[in-house]
Amino acid sequence: MVTGVNPTDAELSCRIQHPTDEELRLLRQLAQSVPEAKPMNQSSLSVPLRLAKIGLLKEMDSLSRLSKSSATLIFFVSLGGLFALVMLRSIYTSMTTVTIDNGIVAVPAGPQITPVDTVVGRERSLIDQLYAREGMAVVPGQPLFSTRHDPKIDLDLLDRSAARDLTSLDAQMRDVQGKLDSLLEQISLSRIEAAALPPTAAQLKTLSQKLQLARVQQQRRAVLLREGGISQDNYEAAVDRVLDLETKQQQAMRQNRTDQVRRDRIAVLMGLEQEQRRRFASLTQTRRRIQAGVDGRRAQTNQHPLPSFGTASTPQLDRDLYKASSAAVVLRHLKRVGDPVQPNETVLLLQREQLPPVVEAHTSASVIPLLALGSQGTAEIPALRQRFTVRVKSMDSRSPNSADLKFEFVGIQANDTRQILALQGKPVKLSFVSQLNLIERLRHWSTRSIS
Repeated sequence: MVTGVNPTDAELSCRIQHPTDEELRLLRQLAQSVPEAKPMNQSSLSVPLRLAKIGLLKEMDSLSRLSKSSATLIFFVSLGGLFALVMLRSIYTSMTTVTIDNGIVAVPAGPQITPVDTVVGRERSLIDQLYAREGMAVVPGQPLFSTRHDPKIDLDLLDRSAARDLTSLDAQMRDVQGKLDSLLEQISLSRIEAAALPPTAAQLKTLSQKLQLARVQQQRRAVLLREGGISQDNYEAAVDRVLDLETKQQQAMRQNRTDQVRRDRIAVLMGLEQEQRRRFASLTQTRRRIQAGVDGRRAQTNQHPLPSFGTASTPQLDRDLYKASSAAVVLRHLKRVGDPVQPNETVLLLQREQLPPVVEAHTSASVIPLLALGSQGTAEIPALRQRFTVRVKSMDSRSPNSADLKFEFVGIQANDTRQILALQGKPVKLSFVSQLNLIERLRHWSTRSIS
């Protein structure tokens, strides 16, 4: 066994008495090279061979110590080189990376609640394809959805419309029939009441004649009373007769007015009856016309059946493509593929594109030479735990020692835009690659130190 420690005499003696297989192999090779040596075995070894073995073991120990020292040296040299590489990379990164820690999310000036636009159907059709999903940002001219015109839609819609019209007409006809029945009942009752009363016109005429005759008799008796031809009682009887006839005449006149009102009411009821009968006839005629149209379409369909929508025998159907008129975000689909669309029916809701957020930072003026307008970097928003790509929008030196910077986001989605707009005033960490190499940086530092 070979170790890296100097063996003592006791250890050498033990190792001579109990050699390893590798040591026996080396000793046999040494014995073959010496002619005087006897055959080798593990129990008997000559003294020269034992001494040779001791020297060989010492040489092997020396080589082992030398090999271990070289490995240790190589390990520490490699570790030092790696540490130096990390330090150099860190120094280079600090010299070539611009970091701004005091950025904040800012909302641009303008309306933040943008109007919602509706996309409506232009004619009766079916939804064929939906090209823009909900939440997707679209640009002007980008397809939103397409529709198909199917002849069966017209027939189906016509049948549904006819069914609604027929139902409405039936309800109106029932209402008119009920009104007719009520009017006829009222007219019948009014006529019965009028027939049960005496004719007031003839009675009023008779009373008028009697009253005229009674007044003539009263005047005659008044003359006879002044001449003493009759008594006072006879004259008063004539007066009572006149008063009684006048009372009956007034009652007859009131009754005549009541009868006239009743007759007028009967005439009005009869006029309403005629109007309802005309309306019932018009509704009946309209219903017959609609039912005839439905029956005609059904007969034509039975003679020439239409192919089903979406089958191989479907003829080439008219397609209509709807496109976005402005930059917007798809809020919601109100229709799905295969749904029918009526004229002016809303199919899609769009929200016009919102003004994108920006990042503002107030930093040292020494940063301005290290950046360039349009250069891109990374913005980390701790509130969202996300990183976004930004670019320099504007740089304004307010004083020799301070500057105001604005950065705009690049390629963010509509959902991210809404989330960032809700984080107004939240901190943002910015990181950019410096636009100056090492020589130009040293020249910049020297220029600032001189100024």
